[in-house]
Amino acid sequence: MKNQISKREQEVLHLIAHENSTKMIARELYISEHTVISHRKNLMMKLNASNTAGLVRRAYETGFLKLSRQVAVVCFLLIGCNLFAQLETEIRTDGIVVPRGDTSEILTPVEGMFFYSTADSAFMFYDGAQWSTIGTGQEAVSAIDSVIVDLAIKLKPSDTNESGQLVLNDAEGNPGVIIYGHYPGQGAGYIELFNGNGVQTAFINGDAPNHSGRMILKDSLGMNRIQLNTNHQSTGDARVVTDEIEIRGGSDLAELFDITTEGEHLSPGMIVSLDEEHPGKLILSSEAYDKKVAGVISGANGIKPGILMGQDETIATGDDLVTLSGRTYVKANTSNGNIKVGDLITTSDVAGEAMKAKHKRKSQGAIIGKAMTPLTGGNGYVLVLVNLQ
Repeated sequence: MKNQISKREQEVLHLIAHENSTKMIARELYISEHTVISHRKNLMMKLNASNTAGLVRRAYETGFLKLSRQVAVVCFLLIGCNLFAQLETEIRTDGIVVPRGDTSEILTPVEGMFFYSTADSAFMFYDGAQWSTIGTGQEAVSAIDSVIVDLAIKLKPSDTNESGQLVLNDAEGNPGVIIYGHYPGQGAGYIELFNGNGVQTAFINGDAPNHSGRMILKDSLGMNRIQLNTNHQSTGDARVVTDEIEIRGGSDLAELFDITTEGEHLSPGMIVSLDEEHPGKLILSSEAYDKKVAGVISGANGIKPGILMGQDETIATGDDLVTLSGRTYVKANTSNGNIKVGDLITTSDVAGEAMKAKHKRKSQGAIIGKAMTPLTGGNGYVLVLVNLQ
C-alpha cells in the first residue's frame, strides 16, 4: 500500500495528523485548498477511512505515521494499558514514574513503551518488535538511563511552593509540557506548553487573578495571540481576545427571538416582522411592503448562522434564530414578477413569503435585501443577501 501513496500525499497526511486545517496545509505546501481536499479524499479512500480521525488512526496502524518515542510513552500512559493501572514510583529519586501491570493488557504496543511488568517483576521496554527485560529493582537504573533520556516523564515531589509538578521532556531533556497541581502563588492547577526552542506557546490557568479560568495561546516568539477568559477583569463576563476570527460553519449573523405567531407552521426561510403587541418579539410578515420587517428565520436549505447573538434571562433572547445580516435562503413567490439576480426583495401578502420590490416609494424601509439567485414562476427559495433598508 505504501507504494500507492505519493510523496505529496504523505506530506498532506503528516500535516493533517498535526491538526492543520485545509487552509494551513495549502499555505504550507504552496498548493490550492481544492488540491488539499483532493489529496485528503484520495488518502481516505486508500486507507479505507470514513473521516479525518479515522484517517489518522489508520495511518498509525499501517505505519504511514509513526509516533516519536516521547509521544509514544505519553499515549501509552493515557490509553495503552488498563485505566486502573497503578504507577511504579520507587525506581528513581528524581521523580521518574513508570506505569506497571501485565504486558498482556497492552493490545497494541508502540515502539518506545517503557513498562514495569508485575508478572515478570521486571522493567520492560518495547523496541517495536518485542518486549525486552532491562532489569529489576535498582539494577535497572543504569539500563533505564540509556532508555529514559528521550522518554522522560517526571513527577516533582511536593515542596513548600508547589503541590506536585509533572514534566514531559523532549529528546534533549527540555520540557515540552509542565503540569502543576498547585501553581506557586495562585493556588490552582496550571499547564504550560513549550515549542522546540523552549518558548512557552500556551498555558491554561485554573484560577488566574481577575480572570478565573484562563487560557492563552502564543506565537513562536511567546507573544499572546488568543486569550480565553471566563471572568474577564472580574466583570463576570467571558471574553475571547484575538486578531481575527474565521468562521467556517455558517454564513449569516442571527439573533434569538420569540416568534408569537399562532396557527402557522414556522419554518426556516420565512420572513418575520416586529410584533407591535409584544415588544421585543416577532411575528410572521403578512402584508406587502411591510416596514416592520425584521429578518428571516435561519437555516433554510442547510445555510446556517455563523454568528449567533442573544442574552439569556433578558428580553434579548428567545427560541428562534432569525437572520439579520448575511446570506440566507428566503421563501419567495413571483406574485410581483419573476425575480432576477440583483432585484430588491420585500415582503408579500402571503404569510412569511417574499417578493420582488417594484415600487420605490413603498419599498423604503421594507427591503429585506438583494436576490442572489433567480426565481421564475410560482414559489420557491431565493438566496438573499440580507441587508434591511
